[in-house]
Formats: sequence, structure tokens, C-alpha cells
Amino acid sequence: MNSPWNTKMKVNFDNDIKEEILVWYNDIVKQKRYLRKIKVQENPLNKECLEYLNSIYNEGYGLKIIARWLGISYTQNRTLFMKYLKIKTRKGQNISTNITRKFRSERVKGNKSPWYNWPEKMPFLTKNTNTGIQGYYLRKSGKYVWLRSTWEYIYAKWLDSKNIPWEYEAKTYKLSNGETYRPDFKILENDTFLVEIKGSRFKNRLYKIDLFKKQYKHINIIVITDISKYSKIGYYKELKKWKKLRLSKEELKKLQ
Repeated sequence: MNSPWNTKMKVNFDNDIKEEILVWYNDIVKQKRYLRKIKVQENPLNKECLEYLNSIYNEGYGLKIIARWLGISYTQNRTLFMKYLKIKTRKGQNISTNITRKFRSERVKGNKSPWYNWPEKMPFLTKNTNTGIQGYYLRKSGKYVWLRSTWEYIYAKWLDSKNIPWEYEAKTYKLSNGETYRPDFKILENDTFLVEIKGSRFKNRLYKIDLFKKQYKHINIIVITDISKYSKIGYYKELKKWKKLRLSKEELKKLQ
């Protein structure tokens, strides 16, 4: 994909004046450094070229744009403007002009934007954006189950360490608002109950659990919003461990 950040501003400056400036500039820079100031004093840039450079700069075009037009580097152009021609340059917040701001805005509008229709262009970026680190977890029973986050891995490992029987996403329930809800874990020990794992970034989805409790009053459900009590080594060590242990769908297929 072509990046709009690499799009260069197109200008329509006077190329005849450009040639005159470059002839003069090249004559200056071929001198030894300590002689260049003397050369500029003896042979100043003609008034028409100097006024033209002043006018396009004061109009709002920056040193980088003018340097690109002249075919010299930004550093060389700064030296040309500030040292040789003594043109007063903009500083601080004044560096960005209406012309440059308008160009930067226009180059990323609509279909020029790198995010325009990005789900269609880069579907891999949309995959699992609302979930954590996913992968297949090897249960104590020897079976693999797909888990959607490090928190789920920590809790599943804790259940196995306690020999507590469980199922993952065992059933989907229809809610009164028309949506569906599928709890994370179904615990099968003694009285069956459900467990929902919710990290802090998912707390805005707790409304489904509230609806579930009102609609399915006969079913017990608990919500885990703090996973630390289920880990002895801490979240970040668990995360590192989960990344190494988890299997992708492709890796599991190779084992089968």
C-alpha cells in the first residue's frame, strides 16, 4: 500500500529562476569554505531570484519543499537561506504554515487515508483485536482446548491443578435484548455453576451478565475481575509462559 506520509507536495515554481539560483549556488559551494562568504559578498544573488525565494517562502512554502525543488538537501538549503542569503526563517510554532497544514490534511482524507477501508485491506489487523493472547491449551486430561486470553489460561491451569472438572464455552444463551451470551467456563464440581473471566478492558460488557442473571435466575454465575489470586507467579510470568506453551491452529494440526 502506498503511504500518504511519503506523498510529496507538488509545486509549480519558476524553473528559469531555479536554474539561475543553482548556477550561482554551485559557484559558491565550489569555493573553499573560508572563501564562500567573501564570494557571496563579491557576487551576490541577483535581486529577482532573491525576491522570488523570499516570496515563495513568505507565501508559506517550507525549506524542505524549496530544497526539493532546487534539488539540494534540506541542510544545504538552510545554509543557503540563513548563511548566504540572510533570509529570516520561521521559528517555533510558525514553522507550520496554512499551506503545509492544508497539504497534510488533504493527503490523508477519504480514500487517501491509510485507514480507509482498512478492515478490507488488512483483515489480519481486525482478527482478535478484542481478545488477549489466544492459543490451544493442553488440559490435564490430555485434550486441547482453545483459550482466548492469558487470564483464561491462568484460570484453566488453576482448575486443573485443583482437579476441578470443567468445560469451556459449553453453551450459548439467548438474552432478552436479542443478543447472545456464552460464559467462559462451566464448573462441574458439586453444584454446577458458570464462570466469566473479565479483565478491566472488558468491564463495559458486564451488562450481558446482568441480563443473564435476571433472565436465568436458577443458574449460578460468578465473574472474575482479578486473576492474581489464581496465580502464584504473577501475571507477566504467566503471560511469558503462556506464549511459549500455547499452540496455534496450524501447530495443532501438525500434531494430529
